[in-house]
Amino acid sequence: MRGGSVGTIAGDILTAQVPPRQEIDADHIHRDAAALGAAYRGRGVVVGIVDSGIDIFHPDFRDPADSTSSRIFAIWDQLDDSGPAPIGYPYGTLYTRENIERALRGEAAFAVTDEIGHGSPRSRHGSGQ
Repeated sequence: MRGGSVGTIAGDILTAQVPPRQEIDADHIHRDAAALGAAYRGRGVVVGIVDSGIDIFHPDFRDPADSTSSRIFAIWDQLDDSGPAPIGYPYGTLYTRENIERALRGEAAFAVTDEIGHGSPRSRHGSGQ
């Protein structure tokens, strides 16, 4: 891995710390210019990110064909104890894709906290509507 480090490996799942990169040359992987034996587009890949907030309303996190469909699988807000925590953890609130998509359709408020201020005002202050 170019400048990163692998953490836990559990079967076919691993954790890694990767330094920020401006360009990762994903187009080479998409075309198989990296000589990997196949072109890879990311189908079936799950990425987990630890961050201080997220704007679920940003177009990058929505399905381009259906703006009420989220590309986000789930969010675990570790600073919010108002809802159900993930199984095995006594703190935080787990927002499922169903919760996220209800907010995208305007059927529910969504308030993921962002104590550091990195996320957009929408992610700090509610539904973004």
